[in-house]
Formats: sequence, structure tokens, C-alpha cells
Amino acid sequence: MTGLDRGAQLEWMRSLRPRTVFIELVFCDGDDSHPLVGRLSGLKPSRREGVGVRPGYSRSHPDAVLLRYRYDREIVRALEDLGGFFSYVATPTGDQVHETDLGNVDVAFLDAGGDFLGATVTHEGLVLVLREAQP
Repeated sequence: MTGLDRGAQLEWMRSLRPRTVFIELVFCDGDDSHPLVGRLSGLKPSRREGVGVRPGYSRSHPDAVLLRYRYDREIVRALEDLGGFFSYVATPTGDQVHETDLGNVDVAFLDAGGDFLGATVTHEGLVLVLREAQP
């Protein structure tokens, strides 16, 4: 799914809530001083450096940092406050400019078994949805 505006992105995220048990945040450029980490400092995620193959990625990313949280509404609020997953606008030269404060962070929603319900691929501007997870 592509071309979702901020409102549609947030609606999609909320639609996954009933089945979401874990939220994974993949900081493609590292998590040092990222505003989302600061916003979620009261929550205790598991942290892993280096990310393997996952939805949207056919190869591993050894420099990325993955933070895995149990679902908490504070994560959803923080993502909303940062402006959603991605929003692109064209410049006069036709280039695309990223317009949220989330930056190059991918978000995955997982069920109790750790299976993906949906994920974002920020650098591609994609929202990946499993058929059975579509609203």
C-alpha cells in the first residue's frame, strides 16, 4: 500500500491495535539521540544491533538498531506526535522531501506469536499489510 496521507497512516496503525502485542522500531541510522527514544524512555524495550531480512528488506542491515516494545499507547501517541510514518512533498526541482520527525525509522506491528501484522518501509514510502490484517 502506498500513497497514504498522514491521516490514513494513523488510521491504519490504529486498525492493527486489537491484534498488536509488540511494536518494533528499526532505526536505520542508529538510535542515538533520536527523539522517539527520548519520548519512550519510560518503557523498557529489548535492543538489538543489526537487523536481518524482514518484510520490505531482502538483505540484512548490520548498522540498524531494532528496539522491540510490548504494545503501549505511549508508542502510538509518540508516532502521531512525530507526524506519522512518512510524508513526502515534491520540491520545485521534483525531488521528494521527507516531512515527519520520525526520520528513517521503520515500524512493525506484531501479534502475540511475533508474526507481522504490518510494517512500514520508510525509505520507500511503503506500508506493508498482510491480507488478513487489512481494515
